[in-house]
Amino acid sequence: MKRWKPIFVVIAVVALIGGVIYGPRAWTVWRFSGVPHVPSVDSDFTNLGHILPSPGAGIARLHLGLAHNFQDKETFKEEVWHSPTFSLHGYRFHEEQWTADAAFRLTAARLLTDSKTFTAYAGPMMCGGYHADFAACLDAPGSPCWFLVCLGCEEVIIFHGNEELICDLDPHAWRELLEAFRAAGGRK
Repeated sequence: MKRWKPIFVVIAVVALIGGVIYGPRAWTVWRFSGVPHVPSVDSDFTNLGHILPSPGAGIARLHLGLAHNFQDKETFKEEVWHSPTFSLHGYRFHEEQWTADAAFRLTAARLLTDSKTFTAYAGPMMCGGYHADFAACLDAPGSPCWFLVCLGCEEVIIFHGNEELICDLDPHAWRELLEAFRAAGGRK
């Protein structure tokens, strides 16, 4: 029996490592694949002034979103299994930072800190649930400010400290951001 003990130890270690590496991926695929997501975020547009960072705040980090978990669930599954991801307030993004060009970074920072870029949230779209194409973290006093941007539905979820807000993009700002995103190599 003593000679079998090392085999059981090896099996237990491999199972533990596999669970740590692949467990979250399996959970993500099971939980999100093919399921439309309706955000449960504050939509009180009067809070916009409190939550936006001041103009001039720079982009500290950018991350691309995964494929749409409802509209393109097979690509979503592949991306979850084949690339490291992370959750940002329950939404999945590629872990590797996106190194967008300076033009996109400047355009995004300017638009995301301008209150005229946003309009009140009109409600969920009929596209199969919220999905962010990219996340931008802007330097802001006190805590970082995250913008989860869906260019398909023209919606943005903003998280700044303990505050949160979902709103829509103004059509002109949306078009400018979409064109900059495409020019920078973003998927849309």
